Amino acid sequence: EAAGGIVDYSNARPWSEIAEEHPIVDQDNSAIELITTGSTSVVKTLDSAKEAFIPLAGNVTFKSEHPGSGEGWKRTLGDEKDSANRADIGFASRDFKDDEDISNGMMSGVYCLDAVVTAVHVDNPIENISAEMLPQIFKGEITEWSEVK
Repeated sequence: EAAGGIVDYSNARPWSEIAEEHPIVDQDNSAIELITTGSTSVVKTLDSAKEAFIPLAGNVTFKSEHPGSGEGWKRTLGDEKDSANRADIGFASRDFKDDEDISNGMMSGVYCLDAVVTAVHVDNPIENISAEMLPQIFKGEITEWSEVK
């Protein structure tokens, strides 16, 4: 929230409960470095989350380099996972592609989603675009304006 994200607390658990399940957070973890990579969209909220998490988790350190979603997959599960570019946690701000296998990942979940704002010029004659149609247009599933009218 502090970084401008909208937080969904519907499945949130108290830190005390999580810490009890993972007693490593009560140790000095300053020698542990986690490397994150991937989507540029997560940097602002991730930096804020890390700032809050580091002192709660024994001062674990983070190294972050976020060149894009595709790199997040490549460096954690793809052809760079064993290279000097490897990372521990990869972020993608899109669905994984068919050739981006995530079955060997320790876990996968949604951290955040990009917000999309669509502005339509007042003189545009199309009046019946629904919220469901917008993703179809951007994904190329609707390619003709006649399909929208």
